[in-house]
Amino acid sequence: VWTDRFGGRLVYTATMLAAAVATFLLAFAQTYGQMLVAALGVGLAGGSFAVGVAYVSRFFPAGKQGTALGIFGVGNVGAAVTKFLAPFMLLSWGWQSVALIWAAALVVMAAVFWFTTDDDPVIRERRAGKAAPARSFLQEFAPLKNLQVWRFAFYYFFAFGAFVALSLWLPRYLIGVYGFGIATAGMIGAAYSIPASIFRAYGGVLSDRIGARTVLYWTFAVSAVATLVLSLPSADFVVRGISGPIA
Repeated sequence: VWTDRFGGRLVYTATMLAAAVATFLLAFAQTYGQMLVAALGVGLAGGSFAVGVAYVSRFFPAGKQGTALGIFGVGNVGAAVTKFLAPFMLLSWGWQSVALIWAAALVVMAAVFWFTTDDDPVIRERRAGKAAPARSFLQEFAPLKNLQVWRFAFYYFFAFGAFVALSLWLPRYLIGVYGFGIATAGMIGAAYSIPASIFRAYGGVLSDRIGARTVLYWTFAVSAVATLVLSLPSADFVVRGISGPIA
């Protein structure tokens, strides 16, 4: 809503700076309650995706938005970079160093974004008086009356929710079940996140070519099979012959 009213350039920059402050404070949290409050602020970074989608979409026609948003979505590879680097930093300098370094990185990227981007075409036309002014705050929620919006929100809840959940769960699972060290588990977790993020670009291209719904259904089908295999517990299989175990 804020992106539609004030533009993605301003809102995206503000989101990164707010997340940077929360991440910085996380390093100094001493109690569980303080951790939760800081984590709530860090969670603001998750809202940057919705801001970026609205911002990027305004630069491209409908037939190219799938590709553009797919390329934008590759930015999720940052989660893989975190899983790859954070364990080594944690072991070397402590977990607080991870929060402090990431807070500094957010401030730097906020500055880079602000000084290297422009306002989207809609915001520029509004300022020039060539476009209608922004709708009222309540009018911005009009899309909620559309059932299709709720349906695709439901799809995204499971698709991206599964991505985040698995990326957080996988390293801990590998440590607890297979006895991997935290650094090794982090690298394996990064190996999962990197291709998942990069494939977003191709997924956007496919959406422009054959339709988003078709790509979405195929994605759910393949993901269901993959997660079913992943859910199988660690086990030893023994083939028993007439004379006893064969293997």
